[in-house]
Amino acid sequence: MPQEPKKRHSRARQGKRRASISLRVIDTRHKLTHFSAMLAQQRVEKQAKSTKVRPASTPDTDEE
Repeated sequence: MPQEPKKRHSRARQGKRRASISLRVIDTRHKLTHFSAMLAQQRVEKQAKSTKVRPASTPDTDEE
């Protein structure tokens, strides 16, 4: 009889651990998405600068 509650307790602990790990994973994913978004924005800005440097006829074709 006394062994059963111990098992239940250990299961509860495992559940808590899993929850914390999943939260960490979600957090890291969020950071990665934010980082990738920043990189994409930088790329867009670089492209915009390069198109500005080019003559006026090329950016119109790029937009279409």
